[in-house]
Amino acid sequence: MFEGGKANFNDFYNEIVTQAAVESQTFERGKKSSQDLMTQLDAKRQELSGVSLDEELTNIIKFQQAYSAAAKVISTVDSMLDKVINGMLR
Repeated sequence: MFEGGKANFNDFYNEIVTQAAVESQTFERGKKSSQDLMTQLDAKRQELSGVSLDEELTNIIKFQQAYSAAAKVISTVDSMLDKVINGMLR
């Protein structure tokens, strides 16, 4: 019954337990590897979607300077129109 009578019940049982332990360990390693990969992917995703404070500060300065330049343009146009209108009335 056990390998053609060459093995007894204890040998058969030990082989089954050993095989189950090896397969269990293989699956545990696969699970650990998958969890490590998911952790790395999640960290990379957060890194890519995170906000860079330096980049945000640079954008704020850039927009502030653009607003200041637009205000100067409007002020210059206002001054020019004032001279044209007041020059015509004299």
